[in-house]
Amino acid sequence: MGNTFRTENMSQKNNSARLRNDLMRTAAAEVENLKAYKTAGSKIFDRVLKWINPRTSFSISRQLIAGSTGKNTSLGHNFEPDFDVILFVRNVTHLETLKPVIEEFHEILKNLPSESEDWTRFKIHRWTNYGVQFSMETVIELPEPGRKKPVTISFDLLPAYDFHSNVDQQRFKVLEKINMSRDREGDNYKYSGSLSEKTVEIVNKKSDFVHCVIRLAKLWDKKLKDDLEQRDGEWKISGRSSIIELIAIQTANESGGNILEALRKFLERMMNLNKIKINFSEQDYHRNSAMMIIDAVNPYHNYADGLTTTHVNDYAARASKSLRALANVEKSDFNYDKALEDFMADFAKA
Repeated sequence: MGNTFRTENMSQKNNSARLRNDLMRTAAAEVENLKAYKTAGSKIFDRVLKWINPRTSFSISRQLIAGSTGKNTSLGHNFEPDFDVILFVRNVTHLETLKPVIEEFHEILKNLPSESEDWTRFKIHRWTNYGVQFSMETVIELPEPGRKKPVTISFDLLPAYDFHSNVDQQRFKVLEKINMSRDREGDNYKYSGSLSEKTVEIVNKKSDFVHCVIRLAKLWDKKLKDDLEQRDGEWKISGRSSIIELIAIQTANESGGNILEALRKFLERMMNLNKIKINFSEQDYHRNSAMMIIDAVNPYHNYADGLTTTHVNDYAARASKSLRALANVEKSDFNYDKALEDFMADFAKA
């Protein structure tokens, strides 16, 4: 019996080592896939900015690619992630909203050429209270020599208040505004673009390992979203990408550099999402909240407020299923490949 136990234990250790390598390869592939996509999107963004700058009556002080793409935590070209592009605008802090800026940017973009050397088709989709949404069809150079791929890159062009050229002073002044606000929830969204530099800075400083854990978490989340939308229609969560990112960062920090352990902890947290308590800030404004997910930049914004009971239950059910499949991979003897296939079925594929 002792020999049997040692054999089973050795088999589980071998499977765990194989699984760690397989997970790292999956995450690494998305890094390469993102580079080609981001290069093309960045070039288009520069061209669009050169079109806007001489035609606007507002003073644009600087620009930023924000969101998951700017933080290098987005999935690759096969998933065609959005670009959140921020234009910081001077001398508009007296405006209650940036609607006049958005309207002017929208009018300027209407005259942007529909074709150029960097895109084959340009289309404005809509403008909102926060920015202008448009897309570009283009062709990207893939990592493999000589390979190209047509893609559609979606952009959210978002003006932001420029309070200060220094990133930390900018954050300080924005948080002063939110602190004095009678509508903190509304102003969290109103000033999110103004805080984006600090958000991007913090996540970009995380290790490659943390970024790998984030990508795996996003592949898992993407598959769940796709499955639920195929079954039930639109499945939308405010701040979903940030929620997944922050939970993944927390679990990566607790895993000692072991990607398998990080993923397991991530799934356990998603299974117990109704009790989640994550706070990267130095403040505790939401200590009485049942669920708490707060980043290091804005202590007033609890991302967990965007989660409904349905969202929590959907995440818990899928996470429980994934954990069972993960256990099967680790315990499998001769059927590792089949067990791995079953487990990876819960992750999005290109």
